[in-house]
Formats: sequence, C-alpha cells, structure tokens
Amino acid sequence: MSKLTDSDKAWLLSFESGRTFYTEKMKNSVVTEKTYTRWLKIYSDALGKNLDELLLLKPNVVEVAMMIQKGLTAINPHEADKVLMDYLSNDGITPSNKILILTTVRSFYSANLRDLAKITGKSIEAPERKQRTPTVDDCVKLEFRMTNARNTFLLLFLESCPTRVGTLKQLTWKDLKPLNDAQVPYWIYVKADRLKGHGKGRYKKAKHVGFLHYYAVQKLEEYKKELEKMGIKYDENSPIFMSYHSNPNGACKGSKMVNFNDAFTDASILAFGDDIKKHFSPHDFRDIISTVLENPKVKANPNLAKPLS
Repeated sequence: MSKLTDSDKAWLLSFESGRTFYTEKMKNSVVTEKTYTRWLKIYSDALGKNLDELLLLKPNVVEVAMMIQKGLTAINPHEADKVLMDYLSNDGITPSNKILILTTVRSFYSANLRDLAKITGKSIEAPERKQRTPTVDDCVKLEFRMTNARNTFLLLFLESCPTRVGTLKQLTWKDLKPLNDAQVPYWIYVKADRLKGHGKGRYKKAKHVGFLHYYAVQKLEEYKKELEKMGIKYDENSPIFMSYHSNPNGACKGSKMVNFNDAFTDASILAFGDDIKKHFSPHDFRDIISTVLENPKVKANPNLAKPLS
C-alpha cells in the first residue's frame, strides 16, 4: 500500500467534510486512515472534484432548498450514486480496487450524513478469495504488526490451535484445560454443538482437539494483563476473546469479540503491503497444523491431523 503522506492527510483535513470523515471513520485505526485517505484522494483526483464538490453531488434538504431559492436547478439527489457507478464501470480498475473505492466513497458520504442508496454498488462483487496457508515466517511478521496483546494472542492461538471463527466466538475461559506440560500448558476439546453443523446429521460425531504451546501461552498471560489494565473483568464463563470497545457490529466493552477479520486485515496490510496473496484471515489458519504434519521432514501419520483441523 502506498505510504500515507503528510500532504494527503493535510488535503483531507483541509475540508470540513474530510475532518468529519476522519473523526467518524478513521481516528481509531491507522490502517483505515491510510486506506480511506488513499482511495478517496484517487477518486477525487480522477473526477477532478474536491471534497466540497463531491459532497454537493449528494445535497441535503437545506442545500436543495437554497438552490431552488437562488433559482438554480436542484441537482439529482442520486447524482453521487450515478457518478460513482459510472466511475466503477471502468474496466481498467481491478475488482479488488473497485471494492475498496466503493467502500471508501460510501463511508465518506455516510460520515457526512448523506448515505448512498443501498442498491448502489450491489452489482460489484469481490473476487473469490482463495484460501492460503501462512508460513511460520508470515506468522512472525504478522505478530509484530498486531496492535495489542489480545490480537497477538489471537494470532498465536490460531497458529497453535486452528479454529473456525464461529467456534472462536463461543470459546470461554473454562475451555482452556491445563496440562502438566511446560511445552504444551493447555489443551482444548470442543464438542460437535459448537462446531460446523452444530452436531446435526453428518456432523453429529464431529469434534475438535487443540493444544496451546508455551509461546502462545506467554501471549495469553500478556493478554490477561492487558484485560486487567483496561478494567475488563472475566470469569470461567466469559468469552476468551473479549471486545475492548463498543462498535457498530454489536460489541461493547467486555463482551465477546465480534469482528476477528479486521485484526488480520490491518496487520497483513502493514506487514505485506499490496501483496494480496499475503492478506490473511482467521480462516486461512485452518490448515496450518496439517500443513506442518504433512511436511516430509515430519513424516506424521495423516490421520493425526484430522481431529486437529
């Protein structure tokens, strides 16, 4: 990703609508700031319009009344939607970039209380994401880009004990079962009702067994200290992964973490830039154990990996 320059940020903040956009959508994430500023600047430059002019493509009631009062022809209330869709019809823009521009522009208008129509951009589909399995080196680079101890532990948890996101959300502290082993201090056993299929039909006998190695547990202890520092209390029935802030996804401080993807998206962008092949999600860690066990140097029995994935 292109580096966010001081001039780009200064350009954004020189407009009242840009300052509103920054306050409402960007101030809590450096990566979001970089992404939104970059693509809004690209869009603005491509159209030859500044942010004030972009905003007037979606006039509010007061602006429409003023135009009529001045004898001006009121602009089509859906002009911003039309202009955006015309721009995104350009075949020279990659599908991935179309999604980024669409998300950025929608967010800009939303922050300024001028939501685009829900149908706008519906026809644009994100390219199908291919699953990729991170290497040990990838995990190290991601670790150093995680923004807090919780996200670092989340990364090491998945590297040590791969689990679907749907199951991650249901894990509680009592699921961490101690082992008398310095190298592998905890193990986890998840029954079928908390796995894919919820124990019905062919998933009736499903189970998941996982282990946390010592380094993951080091990060667990750092995460516990961070929870204490933030004043978040928990007991054995609390979710392991807890939200630090309230957000539009329905989470509140101390409740279960809702959005797991953002932590990996942000860290991936910082670690690997524009290399989309290295933009990992929690889902990509599902095969990390089996990949190691299938390595010819390990020579593990193929059946060993089945309950671990």
